Amino acid sequence: MLARYFLLFLFAGISRTLHTSSTSNRTIDDEYGDISTGRKPRYHSPQSSNPWALGSTCGYCHIQLDPTQVQNGTWHDATCSLLDQLTLDTYTVTIQFTGIAVYVYGVLAPDTDTQTFLDFTLDGVSERSFEHDSTSSTEFTYNALVFSKTNLDNTEHTLQILLHPLLFINSLFLFDYVIYTIEDDTKTPQLQHQTP
Repeated sequence: MLARYFLLFLFAGISRTLHTSSTSNRTIDDEYGDISTGRKPRYHSPQSSNPWALGSTCGYCHIQLDPTQVQNGTWHDATCSLLDQLTLDTYTVTIQFTGIAVYVYGVLAPDTDTQTFLDFTLDGVSERSFEHDSTSSTEFTYNALVFSKTNLDNTEHTLQILLHPLLFINSLFLFDYVIYTIEDDTKTPQLQHQTP
């Protein structure tokens, strides 16, 4: 009986598995998507309006950005009007990712006749809104954080961004990219020798 306990003690000292966890960030570009998973943002536009436009090639978009200031030189542009809101159809971006945190970035426009009004839902739950009064700035704000959520379960999530007007003010969103944080779990066997 004593020999059995000695063998168990010896085995526990020789072989041990270490569990380590690390995190890393991944980017989902507005046009090229997530190079790690191949997933791309899904865009929905009201039938009565212009579709989401790839800003760098948009002929009818009145705002042109400096492509050197945006992720991969691309952004998506949409303006939502009261008419879109009345038809109960509006502009959305849907993004899927697996991770423990998410951050949404856009470009905020200066002094225009539109402002930015966004609502966010994560996994079907309404999160919070974002508002930007464009009359308070004179320059574009690149890499503007418009939404973040941390301490998520390390599972698949669906984030939806909803663009909407406020009263009679049109809403403009210049969507650039999303960063999400993944948690890598690895188990590494470690051999150790202990003398009893």
